[in-house]
Amino acid sequence: GVLAGALDLDNVALIGHSAGGTVALESAHAKFFPQIKAVITYASHTMASTVFGWPLGSCLPLSGDAAVMMFSGTQDGLIAAGMRWYADSGDVFDPMERTFETLPATAASAASYLIQLQGANHFSVLQPQDGLWPRADEDFEAGITPEQAEEFIGAAAGLFLNRHLRNNLSAGEDLTSLVESTSFVKARST
Repeated sequence: GVLAGALDLDNVALIGHSAGGTVALESAHAKFFPQIKAVITYASHTMASTVFGWPLGSCLPLSGDAAVMMFSGTQDGLIAAGMRWYADSGDVFDPMERTFETLPATAASAASYLIQLQGANHFSVLQPQDGLWPRADEDFEAGITPEQAEEFIGAAAGLFLNRHLRNNLSAGEDLTSLVESTSFVKARST
């Protein structure tokens, strides 16, 4: 076919938003898919829901070997509204931070990132912004434009993938510079 020989199926990245990102995070284990070298998510975590019988505050640990880049927005109304399924009303924590803290040593040593976009909401990465997304009415108003979120995430994700799928070390250095120079970003890395 048209793509014959054009795809490197030994170096794959999983990318997902919201629940799709959770599936990506939980699927990136070498014993299942050794080809997965990187995972990128937005507004995703591995908190376990009380709806499925998990005790409040349960976070399923990441067990994969892939490098992880998790993006989140500080104005994410859907994550805030969903906390009722994960924590007591008095508990205050960021489910993305809690998930990031479960990275196994193999993923942590691969230069993984947790990046918060100050002012981004749950749907900052989706276009068009027509309000027809499920639960869109629960989201908070964004303090940055969708274009700002998309431009930064596109650049950061591209560098991250170049680093981890193509072993381009200078892309990792460029990613560090990008993160440090972007005013609306707060980041943790391993």
